[in-house]
Amino acid sequence: MGRPTLALAVVATFLVGGPAAATQPVVVAVTEFADDSVDGFRIDAARMHVEFASLLASAGAGRLVVVPVAQVESALRVSGLRSEDLSRPFAGSAVAAAVGARWLVRGRWTVLEVDRPEPPLLPDDLIRPVLVHAALEVQVLDAVQRRLVLRELFSTTTVATGTHSLRDAARSVLRRAADRVARL
Repeated sequence: MGRPTLALAVVATFLVGGPAAATQPVVVAVTEFADDSVDGFRIDAARMHVEFASLLASAGAGRLVVVPVAQVESALRVSGLRSEDLSRPFAGSAVAAAVGARWLVRGRWTVLEVDRPEPPLLPDDLIRPVLVHAALEVQVLDAVQRRLVLRELFSTTTVATGTHSLRDAARSVLRRAADRVARL
């Protein structure tokens, strides 16, 4: 290969998204999670997107860049949209574009619940083992293509004591979800 041919091949590789394009990290925005659960209010589940964003940044180090949550929340306020509005691809794409993100991650807690004994809690019930359930639906919107690249439910059921175990179950689900999104 002569010099002009080699130079042309190098330029063509970069123009069509060769090795340099493959190493570009994907910019990701995470929005506030919806909470449709019974007990999510006990652990402020809607705000757990902050912890998810941190877990995602760690899990996707080098491959993903997570936009600061405050910047995403600010873009939502400026646009006049609410997290619930982002189920529409056009709205989600607009918010993602406003913060420079390719992907927009939405979450919805479908289950956060501690099975309580009947009758209602007595002092001894705080140490009695209970079932704790957590389920989070995660959607990842590719804002450029305006289509979902992931829609998956992450869940767990554990036996634990006390209501603090609800947060532990939620964190377990958050870690699994962050690891999955980081592998996209």
